[in-house]
Amino acid sequence: MDLRRAKTKISRRLGVYLTGSIKAFQRRPYRPGQHGTSRVRTKESNFSLQLKEKQKIKALYGLREAQLRRMFQIAARSRTNTGEALLRILEQRADNILYRSAFTRSRAHARQLITHGLVRLNGKRMNIPSAQLKIGDVLEVTKGMRESEGQVEKWLKVNATKKEVAVSALPEREQMPTEINEQLIVEYYSR
Repeated sequence: MDLRRAKTKISRRLGVYLTGSIKAFQRRPYRPGQHGTSRVRTKESNFSLQLKEKQKIKALYGLREAQLRRMFQIAARSRTNTGEALLRILEQRADNILYRSAFTRSRAHARQLITHGLVRLNGKRMNIPSAQLKIGDVLEVTKGMRESEGQVEKWLKVNATKKEVAVSALPEREQMPTEINEQLIVEYYSR
């Protein structure tokens, strides 16, 4: 899936809100495109459901196929549930933590701040958005950030005056996105 395509169209196709107008979901409950209303919906195959779930997680976290496959391989080697381990790895990425701390509008915005060198990890300048953070790591935004708005995850500690977020615990399954069925992704990569 090409990340440069229209995000609203991708959002409607996958059934998950990425960006754009929320009206797109409310007005048109059919597929995007010229023939969206005329096509008869058939029952989706198991492979189709697995593929759609994989595309959904790639779109949500802004990943390429190689990145997701590598993260799945790491999760498969863990001793815990593979699906939960995969989601935990995705949630511990630096760009996602910046997004979850409500300092940025989206993961893409967080990724841009990090790649431009406007974020420090434990006091050192960093420019790798996919860096895995551990318990105790602190991200500090130097400039180019809005004030913290929205709900902050319970496994993060945010200090809005210092513009920093600390990882206080590993996320549990209840604190991760509920619209993702990680078991379908595990089945897709295990075939």
